[in-house]
Amino acid sequence: MNKRQIILDFTSLLDVIMIILFFFILFARIETDNAKAVLDGDKAALEEQQAQLTEQQSQIELQQIQLQEDKEKYEVLIQEEEDYLNELNSSENAAAMNVAGIHEFSQGTNLKIKLNMNNDNWRLDVFSGKEPIGEVSNDSSNNMTRNLSDILINNGYTKDQTILCEFFYNGNERGTSKAYPTSEEVLKNIRFSFVNFKFSETDTSIFKED
Repeated sequence: MNKRQIILDFTSLLDVIMIILFFFILFARIETDNAKAVLDGDKAALEEQQAQLTEQQSQIELQQIQLQEDKEKYEVLIQEEEDYLNELNSSENAAAMNVAGIHEFSQGTNLKIKLNMNNDNWRLDVFSGKEPIGEVSNDSSNNMTRNLSDILINNGYTKDQTILCEFFYNGNERGTSKAYPTSEEVLKNIRFSFVNFKFSETDTSIFKED
């Protein structure tokens, strides 16, 4: 075999190698493109899933906001219902106490307070019906109010009870003009503690003949 034949054979071999390399590069490019397409598809799928998750999260947040608003509305309704029931119960209790107070008054067993004059040593005599339950000596209006409150509490009167009280005094007795204003102030002050305390005033001198 001469040199010319060797060179020709080598050239043919080189052509074969180039063809093989060409197809190798071609197939590698195709596989790369396919892999990229798969990756792009996976990326698009992931992005779509992410978008769906974001939308679901937004919906969940909206539902949570709606649930919170519904909860607050429900709590308001519950509170309004409780306030209404409490008001209704209070009204019923107040009505019952008013009826009891009126019944005591009609039976003459209600509270009675009489201004008992003895010049400067006057006092307030306290009765439950005809039964004496205590007396309040002449003092400052604050001390007299406190003493009257103690008498009422010690005799079973409650601070939300309807108390219909009759206050009697003789306007013609000596010293009444000084004792009466203090007595009236005591009866008015007692209402700060006994909120349903109501009193009427009777000047017994108008029933006496001259």
